[in-house]
Amino acid sequence: MNKRIKALWIDALKSGDFKQGKGRLKALDGDGEVAYCCLGVLCEIASQEDQGSFSDKHGLSKDVYFFNTGEDVYTTSFPEPNTLEWAGLANSDAWNLVDLNDGGGKTFEDIADVITNL
Repeated sequence: MNKRIKALWIDALKSGDFKQGKGRLKALDGDGEVAYCCLGVLCEIASQEDQGSFSDKHGLSKDVYFFNTGEDVYTTSFPEPNTLEWAGLANSDAWNLVDLNDGGGKTFEDIADVITNL
């Protein structure tokens, strides 16, 4: 994995700035607050690095944000392949992190510790 992106991602996950959610990269939770999957936090970093952007204007749901990297592909639950490539994150590692986030009951802090070893 790209060392610089990894460090940014770990710092972001540990920062407390992102509320953890499940099932979507970025969505409004039951309280109406924005929540992220661990990979959604990575997509926010990609957005800050001009590698894509989130939008809530795609029309399918006002509660779900869509991530796009300019290839007219909008995704809500898993990053596009070029986002994973930019981060140097293997597809299999990304899916393992989804499992930890969505079904494994792991916190962002726990997930950051796993990312440290990628």
